[in-house]
Amino acid sequence: MEREEVPIDATEAAKMLNVLPRTAIRLAQAGEIKGFKAAGVWRFYRSSIVEYIQRQLDLARQRPPEPERTKHPNEQEEE
Repeated sequence: MEREEVPIDATEAAKMLNVLPRTAIRLAQAGEIKGFKAAGVWRFYRSSIVEYIQRQLDLARQRPPEPERTKHPNEQEEE
């Protein structure tokens, strides 16, 4: 028999994301993470938080590396 995933609150979701609970709620309101309100309280599934983190990691890997900073002519070499 398969177990149904138990939802977590915004505080737990925020801990997983390393953000404030309000930020987790804002991400849900913006459609960035899946969440729902039950009896006026935001709820999230751990699996959807993990999926969001994975998407963010994938996006970060796809970004081209930042160009090397060129020195200003007046800058001196570090020793």
